[in-house]
Amino acid sequence: MAESDPDLARTLATATLAPQAGGPAELFPPLVVSALGDRAAAEAAFRALRQRKPRWSWRGGWYERLLEYDCGEMTPQQLLAQAGASEFNLCEANLHIAMKYLADGNRAEARRHFQASADTGVYYYIEFLWSRTCLARMNQDPNWPRWVSSRATQPSVP
Repeated sequence: MAESDPDLARTLATATLAPQAGGPAELFPPLVVSALGDRAAAEAAFRALRQRKPRWSWRGGWYERLLEYDCGEMTPQQLLAQAGASEFNLCEANLHIAMKYLADGNRAEARRHFQASADTGVYYYIEFLWSRTCLARMNQDPNWPRWVSSRATQPSVP
């Protein structure tokens, strides 16, 4: 849909940013905004989510760390260190990192992290599926997504 009408896709993604029932799935709508190339709007949505003070007790506070990264308070290296050796955490962390790089137009780094997420083999996680899907699109079209300007030569800010 975004390829045919990025404005419509952005509108739909933004509409889903309203408060949800709860749980880590609330992280997904702002990730869609990242994929649309609007890192500032995505980070604002993540900060708004954090202001609601979600209490996600799963996996020892991992989702709070992920949200800290999404709000721009942690570097990719710090997030990966927080993920530790957990394949579950690494799958999620690498997707979130990839989406931020993609929003910045840094396709090479986005691809690297999509691949790292897919390499975890956590096939039943949506992050794994999103990573594989994005890799498939990038393999079909090296300039995908075309609505995100390329800044591959400019380093992304963590």
